[in-house]
Amino acid sequence: AKSVAFIGTGVIAEAMARSSATVHGFEQGYGYSRDMTKNSAFCDKMSAELGYAFTPCSSAEEAVRNADVVFTQTPGGEWVLDLKWLKPHALIVASGSDQPTKNEIPPAVMKKARVVTDITAQCLRVGELRSAVEAGVMKETDVHAQLGEVINGTKKGRTGKELIVCDLTGTGAQDAAIGSYVMKALDGVVPGAMPPVFDANKPRLPAPKLYDYDTIKSSVAPSRELTESVEDAFSQLANGRVDVPLPMHIGIAETPEAGPGDCHIKGGYIEGAPTWTVKLANVSFYNNVKKGLPAGSGVFVVCDATNGGPKAVLHENRYLTDLRTGAAGAVAVKHLAIKDAKSVAFIGTGVIAEAMARSSATVHGFEQGYGYSRDMTKNSAFCDKMSAELGYAFTPCSSAEEAVRNADVVFTQTPGGEWVLDLKWLKPHALIVASGSDQPTKNEIPPAVMKKARVVTDITAQCLRVGELRSAVEAGVMKETDVHAQLGEVINGTKKGRTGKELIVCDLTGTGAQDAAIGSYVMKALDGVVPGAMPPVFDANKPRLPAPKLYDYDTIKSSVAPSRELTESVEDAFSQLANGRVDVPLPMHIGIAETPEAGPGDCHIKGGYIEGAPTWTVKLANVSFYNNVKKGLPAGSGVFVVCDATNGGPKAVLHENRYLTDLRTGAAGAVAVKHLAIKDAKSVAFI
Repeated sequence: AKSVAFIGTGVIAEAMARSSATVHGFEQGYGYSRDMTKNSAFCDKMSAELGYAFTPCSSAEEAVRNADVVFTQTPGGEWVLDLKWLKPHALIVASGSDQPTKNEIPPAVMKKARVVTDITAQCLRVGELRSAVEAGVMKETDVHAQLGEVINGTKKGRTGKELIVCDLTGTGAQDAAIGSYVMKALDGVVPGAMPPVFDANKPRLPAPKLYDYDTIKSSVAPSRELTESVEDAFSQLANGRVDVPLPMHIGIAETPEAGPGDCHIKGGYIEGAPTWTVKLANVSFYNNVKKGLPAGSGVFVVCDATNGGPKAVLHENRYLTDLRTGAAGAVAVKHLAIKDAKSVAFIGTGVIAEAMARSSATVHGFEQGYGYSRDMTKNSAFCDKMSAELGYAFTPCSSAEEAVRNADVVFTQTPGGEWVLDLKWLKPHALIVASGSDQPTKNEIPPAVMKKARVVTDITAQCLRVGELRSAVEAGVMKETDVHAQLGEVINGTKKGRTGKELIVCDLTGTGAQDAAIGSYVMKALDGVVPGAMPPVFDANKPRLPAPKLYDYDTIKSSVAPSRELTESVEDAFSQLANGRVDVPLPMHIGIAETPEAGPGDCHIKGGYIEGAPTWTVKLANVSFYNNVKKGLPAGSGVFVVCDATNGGPKAVLHENRYLTDLRTGAAGAVAVKHLAIKDAKSVAFI
């Protein structure tokens, strides 16, 4: 292939052109954009950079008719070409459809073409494949291959002069590859040491602040106000005013270089709030314990709902996660416990139990506490600590049965590997607040208890996937319709909580609504606080995972550019994906509704881990904040959080402003050209 056409001539078209030049030598380029000034500027720029002529076209048809390869990267609101314009052997690399509302390629083209996807499951949700299936011209089984299968040779790509469409929606495998590549490129580079790479006087969204664990823990503690912020989040969730996608999970497989461990990603936006939050909870890195390190870590990325810029990175080491979990338990006690509840039991006496006890004390006055843990030393230490802090007696029990039989309210927060109580131990009016089941493999509460109890969930759809509800449904003792209410419905009064002395189970799996609430609450608490100014809140000599480095946009752009090596890293990611060696969850999306205070805009969260790699990556792409343009600001921003696959610690936060996202998209386009374009392609079009 020697000619190429670009339909759409923005930054993604530039990335496609530059990256393609690392793998293929085109002789003629064509560009088309409705904005002819922008179109001409793109063609002049690419001609000068890449050394072959680019012609600005007056129509998409003119560009497409001339091209062996056609790149489409428009906003995706309408079809950008027609079947009769295309050369019979054309390759179309379509990257404009990354949401279910977008569609660039007409059904007739998809029907005729050999279709290759970056990841079929994702293209069925948001890509050109989705539109073709909806139009009735394709089924999932009509997809010829995933790009990685072509790279690996398990499926043929091009076999002759057939029309091919490569549907690129952007995968977490690419983000994982770019994350690892960039960390090598930044090795030894000091953040902030590079001069600005473009006009520093041009307005841009500010970089986020990085708050360390000590500053956060010194500034935020359990309180009635914090509990009420979480309570309000549940209420707004029930009112349909919170956008909370189902969580993502990335598994870090155990190899000599890494793992095992897990990364849970949650997030959400409460309509009208000043911020939204995406949280990474990195857990179950149990090999750390042998080294005297904690088994995980955590980061909140708090973003400005007005303009889409990342506002703060909170290296909270799961402290805020535990606080928000404790606050949810307190809300459950407030609305579901019997009115005169005097006694409370904790099955599992770790940090979450402490958070539950402290937060519950902000809304209810218990008179007697009980604790049970298999580790009696830990059990006694918990009871002594809570007695001293909360002002009522805690008794360490020698069995879970002893603790449960004495309690009006029972908190369960164990690793969730087995049942922790029995129906016959429970008081008839007991409230069980169960928070140990947050993965499909976990289950603390026996089916017999779930069958007898009135079940309230934090969010039913999520509990069906990972909570105690999931286990009860699998055991055949409950259906989804047997759930009495979501906690927010009880708070709002749209459904009754407790009506008498019935047994109640509150199934808490942890929601992005809580993370959103805590994010906004913490930003208020940190107002005026200088990161790093607080003294350590515990023994600084005790080993802990290091804080991440925050790399600014200028440092990143000065250190990383399109190259054959970068393209090959993305090519390898597709190959590993096809080999089943990449854990890539389906993406999350948080919509920022337009209100006088915020939006509109979108946050797309993707990520993944390539088995054996030194890092994994979670990326936030904040886009479509078009009100920014009126202020001379970009319509979005972006952040990569790169984590250490050895110990689960966040290694770096890359404030890339979508530069790395565009690079990895361009690299994917280059891989498509390398493996799918006709061999002697000379011309390329950018639409």
